[in-house]
Amino acid sequence: MKYPVKIEGVDGVLTQLQGENGEIESEASFPPGKPLRIGFELEGKTFEVSAKTRGSRKVDAAFVVRVRFINLRREERDALESLANISLPDATAPKNM
Repeated sequence: MKYPVKIEGVDGVLTQLQGENGEIESEASFPPGKPLRIGFELEGKTFEVSAKTRGSRKVDAAFVVRVRFINLRREERDALESLANISLPDATAPKNM
């Protein structure tokens, strides 16, 4: 899976999603435990969800940021679950979020 997101205003790509956990490729790293806001668009609607960083590691020119989504409303949870079935081959982050 590859889906464009904004993580604290920085472009990123959600590459893995399993339950409440995900991985995002980003040009920025975040320390473990840091609260984050992650934005994405789905079917013309903009979502911004809360997460906490589980850690970051450098991979090539980017960072892989592991996150745990928290305090999700049903609509947000359903939207994230929908993302698990979507894969955009050349994902780029949304321009204005």
